[in-house]
Amino acid sequence: MNNFTLLFFLFSLINILMITPLEEKNQQLSENNLRNRRDLLPVDLNNEEDLNTIEKRRTRGRKQKKSKKTKKSRKSRKSKRQNKNRLINIQQQISDLESEISALQSQIAALGTTTTPSGR
Repeated sequence: MNNFTLLFFLFSLINILMITPLEEKNQQLSENNLRNRRDLLPVDLNNEEDLNTIEKRRTRGRKQKKSKKTKKSRKSRKSKRQNKNRLINIQQQISDLESEISALQSQIAALGTTTTPSGR
């Protein structure tokens, strides 16, 4: 029980010592708050200059969106054109190979039908 009373007494003493600085600090804060309220200037929101900057930002965003769209469409058109050219080249190579194969087949057929002078 003695420890409990000692602890209670110590706690009370610390509270008493700490309350006065907190009150002073609180009073300083309220004085600062009052001083700041007196020094406040009215703010003019959305004046002519602000409206001009807002309009510039809006138009700049629209221009950038349009340029991004054209860049994307240019890229897609370029890639489509490249793919089309690649397909045309591949088709041309395939037709060249087919013609070479048919030429080789005709040469092989001609070799099979020819007779040698020795009769073999």
